[in-house]
Amino acid sequence: MALAALPALSAATLALAANAAPLQAVPPQPPAPAPVVSRAPAHTVTAAIDRAERLGTISGGRAVVYRREWHDAVRAAKRIGGPRGAVVRQAVTSTQRLARQGALRSGRLAAALAGVHASAEVARSGRAVPAAGGRVKLAGDSTLYSYRPPFGMQVHPLGTIGKLNALATTCTDVGHRRGWRCRRRTLTAAADRLIALSVPAGRTLRFEYLFAFGGGRPGWMSAMTQATGAQALARTAAITGERRYAAAARAAYRALTRPVPRGAAVMDGRGRIAHLAMYAFNPRMRVLNGEEQALIGIADFARITHDRVAARVARRGARELATRLPAFDTGAWTLYDLGGAEADLNYHRLAARFAQGVCTRALARGFCPAAARFARYTKEPPRLALDAPAKVRAPYRVAIALGASKRADAHLVVRDGRGRVALDRRLVLGRSIGRIVVPVRRAGTYTVSLGATAVNGRRAVRSVTVVVLKPKPKPKPKPRKAKHGAKAKAKDQGSAKRTKPGS
Repeated sequence: MALAALPALSAATLALAANAAPLQAVPPQPPAPAPVVSRAPAHTVTAAIDRAERLGTISGGRAVVYRREWHDAVRAAKRIGGPRGAVVRQAVTSTQRLARQGALRSGRLAAALAGVHASAEVARSGRAVPAAGGRVKLAGDSTLYSYRPPFGMQVHPLGTIGKLNALATTCTDVGHRRGWRCRRRTLTAAADRLIALSVPAGRTLRFEYLFAFGGGRPGWMSAMTQATGAQALARTAAITGERRYAAAARAAYRALTRPVPRGAAVMDGRGRIAHLAMYAFNPRMRVLNGEEQALIGIADFARITHDRVAARVARRGARELATRLPAFDTGAWTLYDLGGAEADLNYHRLAARFAQGVCTRALARGFCPAAARFARYTKEPPRLALDAPAKVRAPYRVAIALGASKRADAHLVVRDGRGRVALDRRLVLGRSIGRIVVPVRRAGTYTVSLGATAVNGRRAVRSVTVVVLKPKPKPKPKPRKAKHGAKAKAKDQGSAKRTKPGS
């Protein structure tokens, strides 16, 4: 065909196209029906992963990772023996139990399988099995794990939040003044990991513990952890400018305002928050350092996000806790929980430090003098009580009363005048007065020495002297008096009559 004929052919083609009948419109096809996914809880780990994938709560790629980690841990539990193998077997068993109970919801998959994976890594690493409660870090993972037999390695939310808070501090003015390097990528990765390990529940974000503790079943929460998590995420949002972290911080704070046990708020008769529960499963237990830390976290969250309601919650909670401070104060130490035992050195120091934090934020009166007292108690030696009678007479059982103003390991020694040891005993002293009975048989001067080292490492010594006198001389027998008179004579005669002859 000649090139000159092409324009004519094109025109004819266009004419035919113009005269052709219009194309029929294809009727819209109905959308494919969404797959029906049962809302009933899954009762195996693999079924829980499959269900979460079908519901769209986790991506297909995430489901593949979860399945690989689960099957890898199951194989490790079968192949590795000894104590290290027991760690991964515990984690596998506890996760299976969670699934059988229908409690392995999609929101808990990340934390549950992270603990299983960490248990397998610890078992294969050859490292020594940590003590119960010991914490472990894995390379490339910002999560902090804790060994919780019989649950294996488990995610420790508060420890993980603490790492995020530490990373955020390096990006603050305090960090700059101290020469710390701000690592924004590491900070955002740690924040993303914390959010992934949390459990969404409606408009709240819960940092759950998936091991049993103190009567609480796996899945319990704590006001201290929730408030500190909201604080850390709010600080991350302020540093990075990312809205998703601010939204996660608000969701974590909302869980604090929900009533226990689904939330951490203990309500009063008027429907207002009376105080925040250290343990949502035991709202009556009041833990001083935990409630102080929770108040600090809420106050910082409120300041960063400009949340006036949260600020009022922090101030109201601090005023209520301030009324309880005298009950936590023994005059020489602090109690761990209200009406309970004295705190150990670590928890006492936390109570003193957090009291100073509440004081600095001016949340309520009473915390500034309390912080000063608690700090003084940390350095003071114990005040010892030692009492014994000044004089006793042998043989005697001497009762020695003794005690200490704070918990102390004591050594009691009783010596006579020649230095011989009459008693040598080691014991633990507390605020209640105890008694020890020492038998003394010889006269002389006895020295009672009491030395004690308190829980803060400070030592005190006290001694008293007991004078033991000689026993009283035995009284001389009185001489028998001669019998006189008619009555005595009659009595003698009567006795003679009753006597048989020849006797």
